[in-house]
Amino acid sequence: MTLSLACVIERFLDHCRIAKRLSANTRRLRAYETDLADFLSHMGKETVVTAIDRDRLRHYARTLFDGKGLKETTVKRRMAALKVMFRWLERDEVIDLSPFHRLDLSIRLPRRLPRALSMDEMRRLLHAAERDMALGHDNLLMHFAIVCLFVTGLRVGELTGVGLAEVDPMEASILVRGKGNRERRVFLTGQDAVLTLKAYLAARTGTRTASDRFLISGNGDAVRRSVRVVRSNRRTPSTASNCLISTLTADWVTCMRSAARVRLPSWAVSRKACT
Repeated sequence: MTLSLACVIERFLDHCRIAKRLSANTRRLRAYETDLADFLSHMGKETVVTAIDRDRLRHYARTLFDGKGLKETTVKRRMAALKVMFRWLERDEVIDLSPFHRLDLSIRLPRRLPRALSMDEMRRLLHAAERDMALGHDNLLMHFAIVCLFVTGLRVGELTGVGLAEVDPMEASILVRGKGNRERRVFLTGQDAVLTLKAYLAARTGTRTASDRFLISGNGDAVRRSVRVVRSNRRTPSTASNCLISTLTADWVTCMRSAARVRLPSWAVSRKACT
């Protein structure tokens, strides 16, 4: 059976929608559609799928790099989409063997440093969180989360995974289970950071919840890992918009080493910031 590339791509996308249950709004399906459409434009609609071999795949990858100047991540994603499609064609017996079989086409991704907040962004986020903490439980929660992440250098997943029993308010310490389930204890240093911890614990005690997690929202639900802090601050616009939006990640650690050069709230000065 000889099929054109356009027909094969249409069948594969139908397979993704029906067998894999990927909806039209799924990022993965949209990526498949974009990547395969680019390959179809490069090869031509009437190209017979069985005529696509290793040399054509290598030429396509070279075109993405040299002709279009795409980044390594984009090229790797597009080649991965093709690999998935050809593996399905082989499994469905449309082709005898995938052209990716034993194809040496490894794309090495450059090691880039994660983007960290600038000193100005960090200062504004810290002050905005401190200013809004009296507006309710969720604002106090976000204020404490920002303080804790900044002072301790915890990962977001580590903080949201902490249980209430693992927090010692007397020592102002938190028992954390990190990668490989290894335990370590971190401390909130500075009087204001300790007071923020006690204020959050008092608010948590007054919140009805069945969760044993340390961080809970105002309705009693455990805070998910994908914490996002949004602070409307039209008087102090950020570089991107009138909202100060920052996803809390481990990038904070890279900012800490410069904290001594910035005038921050007193709780922001920790042993980690001065190393």
